[in-house]
Amino acid sequence: MDTEALVKLLYVGMLLIGALIVLWIVVVIIRHQALKHDEMKSGPGFDLDQLKRMREEGQISDDEYRILRENAIQQMDRKK
Repeated sequence: MDTEALVKLLYVGMLLIGALIVLWIVVVIIRHQALKHDEMKSGPGFDLDQLKRMREEGQISDDEYRILRENAIQQMDRKK
C-alpha cells in the first residue's frame, strides 16, 4: 500500500469517526429533550393527599380543591 492510499484511508476513517461523534451528540440532545418533555407531560406535581393537605392548611379553597382534584383524577384516567 502506498502512502497516498494510506492517507486517503486515514482521512476516510477520521471522517467516519467524526460523523459518529456528531451522531452521538445529536442522539444525546434529542434524548435529553424527549425526557424533559416526558417529565413536563407526566401530570400534576402533586397527588391527591397533597391536595387534601393543602386544603386543610388553608392554602387552597374548597372550590379550588374540588377543581384540582377532578383535574388530577381525569389526568390519571387518561394515562391508563
